[in-house]
Amino acid sequence: MLLGGILNVRNAILLGTFVFIKKSLQQSSIPAGKIAQRGLRAAVQSGFSGGAMKILLPVDDSKFSEAATQAVITQHQRPGTEVKVMHVVDLGLRVPTRYAQELRTESVKEGEALVAKTAERLRAAGIKVVTDVEEGDPRARIIDNAVRWPADLVVLGSHGRTGLEYFRMGSVAESVARHSPCSVEIVRLGSAARLS
Repeated sequence: MLLGGILNVRNAILLGTFVFIKKSLQQSSIPAGKIAQRGLRAAVQSGFSGGAMKILLPVDDSKFSEAATQAVITQHQRPGTEVKVMHVVDLGLRVPTRYAQELRTESVKEGEALVAKTAERLRAAGIKVVTDVEEGDPRARIIDNAVRWPADLVVLGSHGRTGLEYFRMGSVAESVARHSPCSVEIVRLGSAARLS
């Protein structure tokens, strides 16, 4: 009888969560349909049950990405969890034609080395890892990967840009948080220091 009562309470919580998420999706700009259904299903299957997750970890060569990597290592050690480490080469600046290919090639090599280094750290912590290096706008590539892979969670560092720099460059973390089909964890430098 006690077990039946516990299961009824759990089911009521899950149903209430489903209704809340459904209403939130109806009122938001996130497209409904398969992405939203998959996100809800993933939340119910992995988040509530403590099961494995698919985590997308976009990295650049910054202390903020280091903090996000450390957060994944310390917070997401569930058996079967898979992390996709990705780097986006952003060549948004116009480069004279004779230098463009050389810059692109060098940027891709640096991205591959960065992704390999991060993957090695995660594997040393016992986490299953896949890697990817892509070219384009970081915001669009990260969101696209979250949809295609499909990720249950995106973990990324925040550069904390403000003022003119924020206006000029924007915030990748904010854009991903607004448009991602799954949950997003933004790691700030101070919060990662408390985790280690």
